Amino acid sequence: MPYLQAAASRATIPDCSGVCLRAYAIWGSTDRSRSSFGTARSRKAVDRQEPTALACPGHPGLAALEAPLTTRHAGREDSRQKGTMSMPPTAQQKRICEQVVNVFETGEIEGDYGAFTVYADGPHGVRQVTYGRSQTTEYGNLEELVQMYVDADGTFSQPLRPFIAKIGVTPLADDKEFRRLLREAGRTDPVMRRVQDEFFDRRYFRPAMHWADTNGFALPFSGLVIYDSFIHSGSILDFLRKRFPEEPPARGGSEKAWITQYVDVRHRWLAQHPKPVLQATVYRTRCFKREIARENWDLSQLPINANGVKVFGQ
Repeated sequence: MPYLQAAASRATIPDCSGVCLRAYAIWGSTDRSRSSFGTARSRKAVDRQEPTALACPGHPGLAALEAPLTTRHAGREDSRQKGTMSMPPTAQQKRICEQVVNVFETGEIEGDYGAFTVYADGPHGVRQVTYGRSQTTEYGNLEELVQMYVDADGTFSQPLRPFIAKIGVTPLADDKEFRRLLREAGRTDPVMRRVQDEFFDRRYFRPAMHWADTNGFALPFSGLVIYDSFIHSGSILDFLRKRFPEEPPARGGSEKAWITQYVDVRHRWLAQHPKPVLQATVYRTRCFKREIARENWDLSQLPINANGVKVFGQ
């Protein structure tokens, strides 16, 4: 799938749905009630390269996306047919991918568009807002999301407009009006839902499909695994790729073997991670291992059990 490049008029860093900038003190304070998912958002995989815990601006894993993310702060199957990428081949299969990841992120199949949380996980440990269906950050791409919403003339566009210049510059974690406006927009305004769908598709789903296409992957389940990695870790992490021998399909490898080995390696990495908050995210790879075991490569065997929530792709 072609990736739409975004013009960047300011300094750029990868947002990775915020993970490059986060320390992820997931069990810290939040203004939303908790569930078995731990928080309003998933515990994100912070590590970009070992042994460094936090990635920095210019993280190479996202450079391949060929699309700068704007902010003010630096801080195949063996029988795969040649030709155009067919992943996901149907609207339902894309919906399945999105719904599984939505559950991973917020515990809700459709995602929580008004999710507003605050953690001390910004640059240098500062508190920051994380917001929306797949959680973008105050010091990441929240400014872009709010700008898109204001430009779309949503119900809360005008009162949110003055905040655009402040996002990423003036801390907004304690701004009650900013919190109220974003919550209400996400929960009540269909324009915000549409804008978020467009934003997260452009920033995460399409780059994931671009990476899959470039590396020769074509099966819908592969698309799900890759998309989840882009949401959770910002990319397919290079150091994990070095831990298993299979080559990607574009280099003559088996798609199923690559995905299986990648999921196994990622599962062990999460399960053995020194940070408990990342250990807790093994529900993602546990889900994938179940789908591999039942050979659900075309995502036709439904429902998919995503951390206790049944996903039908409806």
